[in-house]
Amino acid sequence: MLSRRKLRVYILVFLAPAVLIYTAFMIYPLLDSLWLSVNNKAPGVVQSFVGFQNYFTLLMREQWSKPFWNSFRNNILFFLIHMAVQNPVGLFLAALLNMRIRGSWIYRTAIFVPTILSVVIVGFVWKLVLNPAWGISRSLLQMIGLGAFDSPWLGLESTALVTLSLISVWQNIGIPMLLFLAALIRIPEELIEAARVDGAGGWKIFWRIQLPLILPSVGIVSVLTFVGNFNAFELIYATQVVPIRLGTVGILRIMVDLHLVNTLWSLILVYAAQGIPLAVFILTAFMRQLPKDLTDAARIDGANEYHIYLLILPLVRPAIGSVLAISMIPIWNDLWFPLILSPGEATKTLVLGAQAFLGEFVNDYNAVLAALTLAILPPVILYLIFARQLVRGIIAGAVK
Repeated sequence: MLSRRKLRVYILVFLAPAVLIYTAFMIYPLLDSLWLSVNNKAPGVVQSFVGFQNYFTLLMREQWSKPFWNSFRNNILFFLIHMAVQNPVGLFLAALLNMRIRGSWIYRTAIFVPTILSVVIVGFVWKLVLNPAWGISRSLLQMIGLGAFDSPWLGLESTALVTLSLISVWQNIGIPMLLFLAALIRIPEELIEAARVDGAGGWKIFWRIQLPLILPSVGIVSVLTFVGNFNAFELIYATQVVPIRLGTVGILRIMVDLHLVNTLWSLILVYAAQGIPLAVFILTAFMRQLPKDLTDAARIDGANEYHIYLLILPLVRPAIGSVLAISMIPIWNDLWFPLILSPGEATKTLVLGAQAFLGEFVNDYNAVLAALTLAILPPVILYLIFARQLVRGIIAGAVK
């Protein structure tokens, strides 16, 4: 049994680095941004506390309230389309793949691959497909007798947001599919077999047994959909349909104070802090599944917590692979933080650098396609290597 003093030391050693990084680059910037929102600061003027005056200005003055409420309505519509299309279709696909059809891993990979692509790639490709002058959308619609519906969907105010929402659904449908699939896999096979013995068909089994048991996962996916849609930026920016959002003020202020703007360290620190909660969540779930007898036996043999940590590390390799894949893919494809923190020529990431070939009047499509092809390869290869670990990680930790 560990003494309280030793336990405090172990907690400090294991938790301090993660807590410090997360607090410095996630919690503090959030609190700093909230504090700035209740203050008034202008060039040459001392910062002063104004309470909720800035919020009243935003909500009451037409100059600010009109674009704010318009943006809010757009976010609501963006979210509702995802809830109405992405999640039900993702659940349907998960149910099909759970039937253990031949080659299901191929279908799962094909559905999930768009999720690991950069939104810059997705936005660029769909701009080419939907181009009203020479995109292939017109030819495809004419082939199936729907040529009358051809329209410059990304260029019309009435259809641009809906089109973007459906593009986003196409790209991200692999995430709810994988979460729902993981939840379905966790359902004991005995329940399904008992229902079949009682004469229940596949449809009845899904509605009466499977769906009620995965409702917690449906709730998780709904929350993730809500959060993701209300923070949507990259796809909208990549298709150049609406202006850039404002944000990340606290993090930017810290990087300016530390003289880390236009350095790779600014991205490294932010991404490290950003990935800590999910990594802790998945690794903790895996470690709790390890036999307690293993750690108890190690303590009886005189091993301290450091030795036990090294002992169980090889046993959680699937979780480490899952964390690596889940963390690396969004970091590799990220556009927001490189755009804000390291836009300089010497520190541009590959995804941000590809934007240099796209201009308002001139587009070097050959160079863009070459750059984006190179940008695709690492996350795709990583997914193919760690696909099993990714699924195991989600099953173990994300859909309890």
